[in-house]
Amino acid sequence: MQHELLRNVLLEASQVSHPVTVELVSGPQLVVRISTVGKDWLSGEVEAGQARGVIIPFRSLEAVWARESVANTMEEKPVGQACMRMALVNLVSLRKQVRVHTLRHRWNGVLTGAFQDYVVIVGNTGDPVCLPYAAVNFVEVF
Repeated sequence: MQHELLRNVLLEASQVSHPVTVELVSGPQLVVRISTVGKDWLSGEVEAGQARGVIIPFRSLEAVWARESVANTMEEKPVGQACMRMALVNLVSLRKQVRVHTLRHRWNGVLTGAFQDYVVIVGNTGDPVCLPYAAVNFVEVF
């Protein structure tokens, strides 16, 4: 299965009942078992904490960690028209070390996918992290 949109990664995670870890632009990191994915939001149960459930707009996501089985289904589609995406697709094919800067973090690793609205980076831990383009400030290439 190919995932062009971050929404589809989240949908798959909800269908296979795998929890995902999300980091919000405001700081908190939550482990969520997704129950519903809307056009631009998700809802689910939080695995720890006082609140039982959450509703999170996609614009609040800084990063998403999906389990390996979900991340392995992410495959590249042909390049679209977006210039940033074209540059990132090129970095994916070159397998260069990069540092992706978001508001609160620097993500070091290799880009493994550049999709319609998110990029996937794999760091030293080997875990894929989905970063929405809206959260990316800039990318350094090494």
